[in-house]
Amino acid sequence: MIDPFHVCALVSTAVDEVRRLEAREGTEAVRLSLKGSRYLSGKNPENLTPNQTDELSGVDLKHLATGVAYLVRLELRAIYQSARTPERARYRMENWLN
Repeated sequence: MIDPFHVCALVSTAVDEVRRLEAREGTEAVRLSLKGSRYLSGKNPENLTPNQTDELSGVDLKHLATGVAYLVRLELRAIYQSARTPERARYRMENWLN
């Protein structure tokens, strides 16, 4: 079984890969929107400063693949945080995936 830390680390790496690909292949507007977002998309929302929160809100989280990947990362993290046992985490993860 893989522990939650390593699962979340793998997902964070995937979010960064999506961001890099989208920045490389996207339009100029997409590139500008993603500029400087690498560090922000890797932090948990409660660890963002007010300025960083404002910067992250400038990224189009609903329409960019990077935003979707970031929201998936947060959802996965919430599953692990709210589960009290590994069995409960697995159950919630399977339901979420389905």
